[in-house]
Amino acid sequence: MNGYLRQDFELITDLNIDIKAAIAIMIAEISSTEGVLNSYKKPSVTIKKLNIDSIEFKCNFWIDIHDKSVSTGEIKNSIIERIFASFREKSVYSYLNQTPKIFEDISGEQNSTQKQDHDVE
Repeated sequence: MNGYLRQDFELITDLNIDIKAAIAIMIAEISSTEGVLNSYKKPSVTIKKLNIDSIEFKCNFWIDIHDKSVSTGEIKNSIIERIFASFREKSVYSYLNQTPKIFEDISGEQNSTQKQDHDVE
């Protein structure tokens, strides 16, 4: 036995995410987290499942079980915290980059606040 152990976790996002950017961020954050081995096998991220309103990713990485400087739980927590911080920082959710839509009420009239904002010439 070589002392290396594969770890994984699943991460679920909504559909309004830039998938390529999200995967790149996840791999970068996993790779740069203390306790994750990059020389044995590289971390990987795959799309596990597409749901009606979400995407499930499976993240895999390797640790050295003889390294007692950091626990498996601490490594996973650190990775997940870093991923979500990077998601926020880099705005990987596509709806953050869209212009707001004008909503209409049942009568077909625009919301008065939105109408004022959009009627300025």
